[in-house]
Amino acid sequence: MPDLIRHCCFYKVSVAVNRAPRPCPLNIRLGTLPIITQLINNAWSLFKVALFVALAAGIGAGLYYYQNLGDEIRQRVQSKIAAHYQNLSIEIHAAQ
Repeated sequence: MPDLIRHCCFYKVSVAVNRAPRPCPLNIRLGTLPIITQLINNAWSLFKVALFVALAAGIGAGLYYYQNLGDEIRQRVQSKIAAHYQNLSIEIHAAQ
């Protein structure tokens, strides 16, 4: 760590101050700090990939259900009408 130089306001006097390195406040050895940093970076990357996959799956499921919503409505309405009018042959071609 380089020496710090302090200047006095009234006099241009430079005094060299040597400071000892401060201990880590978390009591972590300096050799393990890069390992923890790499672990955090890998976890963040994994989170971003998982978020992208979940978002893509949600969009895909939404598109699938949007495409098949008309068929689901048609089948349910057809089964309800067929249950009410049991003597008739009920056929519904499309629903929106």
